[in-house]
Amino acid sequence: MLVIGAIVRSINLGPSNDPREPYWSRRTKRKGWYAEDLESLLWTGTNLNALDGIGMALREHDIAYRVDCRDPRSAKVFVHPEDEASAREVLRGVLERVPPPE
Repeated sequence: MLVIGAIVRSINLGPSNDPREPYWSRRTKRKGWYAEDLESLLWTGTNLNALDGIGMALREHDIAYRVDCRDPRSAKVFVHPEDEASAREVLRGVLERVPPPE
């Protein structure tokens, strides 16, 4: 952690952990998907704390996603149609705070 005056910044040399950043897995790259291919709307909402959990869970399950947050008070999460069913299971688990079945 780097402390500059009253500002505390973490130094992260790996992939971003910000849930608003898109997530690309090796599988996504191997399939040759582009950001515009992630067109299935998975979630929309104003609870950005939920977005943190959703992003972490999708990454944990290696599901590619992108986030549209043009309005700073809300966000939309998109996944590839091929991943939509498994992404919905993950989402349900996050929103219900129950781990999804494996």
